[in-house]
Amino acid sequence: MAENIYSVTKNRLMKSSLEGFSIEDDGALVSDPGSLFQRAVIFPFEGTEDGALWGRFSFDMEIPEDTVLSVYCLASDEDGIMTIDDMKKMGASRHINCDDMLLYDMKGRFLYIAFEVEGAGKVRLSSMKADSKGDIFMESLPEIYNERGSFFHRYLSIFSSCFTDLQEEIDMLPSLLNPETCPASLLPVYASWMGIDISPDLMDIATERKLVKELFALTRMKGTPDVIRRLCKIILKEDVRIIEYNNIAAKQRDRAMPGYDAGPYDVEIQIKKHLDETTHYQLMYLINQFKPIRVNVRLRELDESAKMDSSSYLDRNAVLPEDKSVILDQGVRFGGSIKLDE
Repeated sequence: MAENIYSVTKNRLMKSSLEGFSIEDDGALVSDPGSLFQRAVIFPFEGTEDGALWGRFSFDMEIPEDTVLSVYCLASDEDGIMTIDDMKKMGASRHINCDDMLLYDMKGRFLYIAFEVEGAGKVRLSSMKADSKGDIFMESLPEIYNERGSFFHRYLSIFSSCFTDLQEEIDMLPSLLNPETCPASLLPVYASWMGIDISPDLMDIATERKLVKELFALTRMKGTPDVIRRLCKIILKEDVRIIEYNNIAAKQRDRAMPGYDAGPYDVEIQIKKHLDETTHYQLMYLINQFKPIRVNVRLRELDESAKMDSSSYLDRNAVLPEDKSVILDQGVRFGGSIKLDE
């Protein structure tokens, strides 16, 4: 018999009967301790035919010590069973605080799995899967030993389960090494392989994945204006203007403009938007890892410039930036010279 593996994805959970449970973005099932009842009947797995055989059901669970998780399993050719009480009446097996169960004695086209939580703790269930075989060793032995559900069969299942889990982890290695599919917790590790530190909570997960994916190219551009432009593009989602004062002779600088007193190793990044403290910090944190050590980098947030369109006539239909007052407790940073009203 060919092995079929069924996974409990977010789509299957949304079709399940849930009471006192919620679904997280990663497809995990989480109980609500404040709910009167905490029950979940998973949308049934369908086998290939009536009387189909089932092998194993497993999942990962996070459960407090003072909480009891009951897992009910039932195989039947009947469709439409949606309550735990109906499963109990039909003779469903019950497993307490168990995350790996053998189902060799179950036959039926549909496999029903239900959870019931008792206690005040919060339970998290993830990576749920069922298979129709349960082991891979029995077929390699003579038929006389292939008695389903026997002591020898269940004994071999211990080693078969370990081998199957190990093989699944090996098969997952390509996805674990891919920045687009790996768990978010691995992104800082992969960045450290390139000598870059992206601390947890420094940026959102989507931006982290994009940054790690481009780290090899960014590392090759270290110390150049191009790497700063690309970092700003990744973090800010827009282009910036970079002014290198060593390329501008001091005698050519306008005394009335910012940066007149800048040194030869000062660089200014002009951004056409306001940055909050978090974005400002994460951008500077990354830039400091890619710029030359002796270079001083400053971010300057530009206000909206004057606008004149084709319909402007003298002083009509023109937009000029307004003078702005500064309130120090509203996200204003001392990034340069600030003129205070007398």
